[in-house]
Amino acid sequence: MRRHGSTTVRYRIDGEPPSSKNAGTSAATSMTRHSTRIVVADDNVDAVRALCRLLEMDGYQIAAMAHSGDAALEAIQRERPDIALLDVGMPGLSGNEVALRLVNEPNRPRLIAISGWSTLKDKQESLDAGFDEYLVKPVAWDDLRATLNRLVSDRRS
Repeated sequence: MRRHGSTTVRYRIDGEPPSSKNAGTSAATSMTRHSTRIVVADDNVDAVRALCRLLEMDGYQIAAMAHSGDAALEAIQRERPDIALLDVGMPGLSGNEVALRLVNEPNRPRLIAISGWSTLKDKQESLDAGFDEYLVKPVAWDDLRATLNRLVSDRRS
């Protein structure tokens, strides 16, 4: 089943801005962030831009931005990022369809679904498609940051 529609996305930033929080991080964590490349895909152009800005402020490299599932798949295959943040309900290929196409690729990126759909069924469908994590919009910055840190640590170890 494919659902499409317009979604208002709000990313809540709790506490200090990302750049202030980096001041207390170790050099190793900072170096890991600086070498982590991310593709961000959502059909909401403003949400992608805002999220990319936050990620860059926190030390991550943006490998590419995409606004459809087809463009996300192409960007992931071209850029070979460490992590891909994908909206589930994009036009063209859904985020789940992108994940299914990547699941058997060698060295595929870690995949984080960011979705406005919050049922357990929605989450399970995305995890079954190959996502490593599933976050519900609006995503709190601290939750996304913790998820990214965990995936980066898992990938590096």
